[in-house]
Amino acid sequence: MNYLKIMLVLLVLLVGHSVSLIAQENISLLSVWEGIGGKSKWESTKFILFTSQGNETTKLLSSERTFLIDRSSGRCRFEGKTTSNQSIVLLFNYKSKQLDKLYLNGAEPKGSKTFTSFHFQQIIEQFFEDTKLLFLPSSFDQSNTIVGTPSQKIINTEKTTVFPISSALLFDGSIFNGKITLNIAGQIIRSETNQNIYTISGYKDIGGGLNLPTAFKHTTSPSKNCTFTTVAAFTDMEEGKFTTL
Repeated sequence: MNYLKIMLVLLVLLVGHSVSLIAQENISLLSVWEGIGGKSKWESTKFILFTSQGNETTKLLSSERTFLIDRSSGRCRFEGKTTSNQSIVLLFNYKSKQLDKLYLNGAEPKGSKTFTSFHFQQIIEQFFEDTKLLFLPSSFDQSNTIVGTPSQKIINTEKTTVFPISSALLFDGSIFNGKITLNIAGQIIRSETNQNIYTISGYKDIGGGLNLPTAFKHTTSPSKNCTFTTVAAFTDMEEGKFTTL
C-alpha cells in the first residue's frame, strides 16, 4: 500500500514537471500579451490613470505625479506639484505635444513666468519616461520588431525565457534594442538595453483583467527606480477631466 502511494506521488510530480517543461517550451514573444491579460484587453482600454514616483527627469516637480490619458485621442491631464509647492494641473495632448490649458494653484495664470514652454516640455518628457516603462509589454508586437533566438535561463529557481529584441518601437517613439526576460506566465520580469537594466515586478489588475507591471528597479542606479503607486483603467471618463480644472 505504501509502495503504491509513493509511486502515485512520484507520478503526479513527474506529470507536473512535464507540464511545466512543455509550457516553458511554448513561451513565445506573443506570450507577453498573455502576461498582461490578452491583447484585446489592452486594445479595448481607452482611459488609464497612473500615479508614479521616482526616475525623475526634471527638477521642476516634486516626486509624485499623476497622469490621466485618453489613448484614442491623446488627451492627457497632469496633476502634480512643483518643488516650490505650487499645484499644477496641465491639460495637453501627448500625440500632438500641444498644450491646452494650465492651472497654477487653481487658477489660469496670465503670462506666468513661473511656468514656461520649457517647463511644459519637461512634463512631456516625464510623461513619456513613465509610460515607456508602464506600457512596455505592449511594445513588441509590431511588424518592425526583430526577434532573435530565445534562450532558457534560471533566475532565482524560476525558469525564464530570454528574447533578444531589436527595432521595437516604445510608447515614447524611441527604439528598444536589447533583451527582455519572460517568466512562465509571459510576464516581462527583466528588461536590458545598453543604457538601462530593470528588474520588473508588481503586476496588478488595473481593471477589466488588464495586468500591468508597477515596480521597476534599476540594477545600478537607484535614482532611476520607478514605482507606480496607482494604476487604473476606465472604459468611460467625464469630459471635464480633459477640458477644465
